[in-house]
Amino acid sequence: MTFRQRTVALSSSVGLMLCLWACGGFDRDRYLPTSPDFVEALTVTVDRSSIPADGFSTTRVTATISANASTTRRVVAFDATKGVFAGSGSPESGHIEATVDDSGTATVLLRSTAVVETSTVTVTVKDSKTQAAVPGVAKQTLISFVAVNADDILTFTAASPSLPADGFSRTRLTATVVTGGNPARSTVTLRTSKGTLVSAGKVNADGSVEMTVDGSGVAVAELRSSSTIETALVSATVAGITKNLTVAFTAPDPNAIVRLSAASSSAPADGATRVPITATVAAELPAPRSVTFRVSGTTFDGSSEVERTVSVDGSNRAVVDIVAPSAPVSARVTGSINGVSSDAVVSFVTAVPHSIFVSPAAAVTGPTDDNLISVTLLRDIGYASGGQVVTYVAKDANGNASGGVFSGVTLSTPATRSATTSSATYNHQGGPAGLVTIEVTAGGVTGRAQIRIQ
Repeated sequence: MTFRQRTVALSSSVGLMLCLWACGGFDRDRYLPTSPDFVEALTVTVDRSSIPADGFSTTRVTATISANASTTRRVVAFDATKGVFAGSGSPESGHIEATVDDSGTATVLLRSTAVVETSTVTVTVKDSKTQAAVPGVAKQTLISFVAVNADDILTFTAASPSLPADGFSRTRLTATVVTGGNPARSTVTLRTSKGTLVSAGKVNADGSVEMTVDGSGVAVAELRSSSTIETALVSATVAGITKNLTVAFTAPDPNAIVRLSAASSSAPADGATRVPITATVAAELPAPRSVTFRVSGTTFDGSSEVERTVSVDGSNRAVVDIVAPSAPVSARVTGSINGVSSDAVVSFVTAVPHSIFVSPAAAVTGPTDDNLISVTLLRDIGYASGGQVVTYVAKDANGNASGGVFSGVTLSTPATRSATTSSATYNHQGGPAGLVTIEVTAGGVTGRAQIRIQ
């Protein structure tokens, strides 16, 4: 190389160095002819290279240049092909500029779109004098907007997978949302195909319920069963994400809804004894509440009524009396409410007499005369059952058999509202004169009357 050529080369190098210094190069101490090129003077990092495509999630993009960069080259421009930068304007856009801090760093947030796609982010350094990008100083990075994983956003559970189909049983529904500060995730909408949602939230015309999550991202409601055996499909939706679950409404236990009990499992068939029947219903049953009673084998209150509806009182009970029939029978009472029934059985047994009244047709008769003995079976309550066996015995003054005979002995006749009767004809058969005691026995009770034979 000639002296002239060496002189020109040296002059060019010095001129370039002076130009970089004077024109505000990135780093006064670095940009010598032997320094790395400008591209190496800019680094770009991304916190997350993929974020949910939910229109809300963000990732941090950080650009770093030399802390000693010229004051005219401390603005970094960020441009994204997809998504927008938070705080880039109103409306927000895919372009934003930021001034680096004392350490040479500038950070921005890129917000995703709601579409699964990839954004190319280009980072350049601006020259404040020319308002143009510094040639050769640019970096690109790719950020993916990926499909939202519903499990990462929303969980939805029911306390019980099944409920009795009784129209009042409930199960707790819990929706837990990872809000991430996203206002769109603050409201959960619940829907059900069967049953009824119970919540303090807003009830829409279609029966869905809108609820605001609490500080922990939780919204709670209840599902009330229907009275039909079926399966409910229940859903929770937040920010376009839906989770489903099913709750089966199964055949209820009748005793859990209505339970019948009789004051006594048996009673005399005396036509008068009253047996209270109590229906105890579930306290959760909604108002108005009434029990329909039906009876077979007897009636209510001694009338011809075999069906009666009774309101449930404050103690969750409805009470009705059945009245004993006049003949032994097994009576069944059914109580129904809300489509569910329960039974109670009362056995009405033979009503034996408490006392027996014996009435001879004649107090004095001859030794061969027939004497009609009329008998009435008496009870303190009601009347004795008909069809009972009645026995007749005649005794002399010493308590021995008189020798007479009874004929035409009848069973007790079917009872009436007044009395139950029997009868027989006594003939002394020519026995000795004197007093004869007629003893009549039925149901373990004996009645007596005396006649004189002369």
